[in-house]
Amino acid sequence: MKSVFALGATLAGTALVVSLVSLLPACSSKTVAAPAPANTTGLQLTCDDSQCLAGNKCLVGDGERKCRRPCSSNTDPSTNCPTGAVCEGGNTPSVVADGCTKGTDATTAQFCSAFSTLGGTHLTNYKCGDKNPTGCIAAGDPGQWCCNDAPAEVYDTPYCKRVTREYTAGPKQWGTPCNATLGLANNPECDIAQGFACYGQAPADGSAYCTRYDCHADSECAAGFYCGTINVAPNVTTAKATQHETTNVCLRRDYCAPCVADFDCPSVNGSPQHCVSDQKGAGICAVECKTNSNCAFEARCIDAGVGALVCYPRAGVCVGDQSLCSPCRNDADCGDDGLCVKGQYTTEHACAKKSGVTCTDTAKMCPKSSAPKARVGCTTMDGPDLPANYCVGLYPFSMDSDLGCFTPAR
Repeated sequence: MKSVFALGATLAGTALVVSLVSLLPACSSKTVAAPAPANTTGLQLTCDDSQCLAGNKCLVGDGERKCRRPCSSNTDPSTNCPTGAVCEGGNTPSVVADGCTKGTDATTAQFCSAFSTLGGTHLTNYKCGDKNPTGCIAAGDPGQWCCNDAPAEVYDTPYCKRVTREYTAGPKQWGTPCNATLGLANNPECDIAQGFACYGQAPADGSAYCTRYDCHADSECAAGFYCGTINVAPNVTTAKATQHETTNVCLRRDYCAPCVADFDCPSVNGSPQHCVSDQKGAGICAVECKTNSNCAFEARCIDAGVGALVCYPRAGVCVGDQSLCSPCRNDADCGDDGLCVKGQYTTEHACAKKSGVTCTDTAKMCPKSSAPKARVGCTTMDGPDLPANYCVGLYPFSMDSDLGCFTPAR
């Protein structure tokens, strides 16, 4: 096999509003007669349980105290939310891109009031240029966005938030298996009329499922899904990877998905998941296991302090620091000089970094890897997954090598 790496390393193969129900009311229009307490937290504190509708109570979240419906599950009918809402245990502040200008109270009321009311989240208007913010909801007019700029928090009491992207519940929707060979946007096995498409990571992906693209916030996705950023390709229509082209899609909260509480992470193939902290303190979904063989190659089965053994990333994190070999979910996680790549025989995604010069000697051309035991190769020719002159992590695979940094030798 012709080598594409310096030093003789080889690469094996190529490599809403949903029929909104009255069970999620906002606070009553009545006012509280007693004077408001001194506000030392910046929160809206005027709310009275007696003025909330049945099943609701005054709860603090997203910078406001208001009538909300408490919950504790996204799967148990007795404790989860009604159709059109999901149970959430914490907020995720938006990331506003450089060049965005915060709107006035008047523009916020004009563009964001409806979204704030529906989602139970205090949103602020921003007008943005050519870079879209993340975690924000498009407000309709070009460049107008509604973003959550409340401080990050974990709610004392989880509560129901309405899904803010309009659809009518039915078949061929969230997580329904779809035949990848039938296409992405017009796949007949998904609810095309309501914007559902077939998500997968290869034209022959047997795990492809129906979901919705072009989301801006988790609140636009169903329970068990989050709004994640992915590379445009590979997908169900092509195996050729794009470079620094990303899109947003509602993804299943599988292993390594971001989370706040256990109920964010649904079971995977009958095995429970837990929300655990990575080494940087970020919440990630981790499936229960008995041995390392139950986990993805780049994970190991450990006691993470949740009462059960779970699959935990060998790297300690699911998204790293953009250095060579650091874990990633998309090209943006690897910086302007990096790409998020995946091998043919592993589920691991890791950053490859541009060498800056023609690759002839890996020791001189490539930086140190964030995975101490990983071999480092440098591409010497363009391939379907990586262009020439990129430094990558490699792990031994039989008599060959595959892309990967934390996957043990196989």
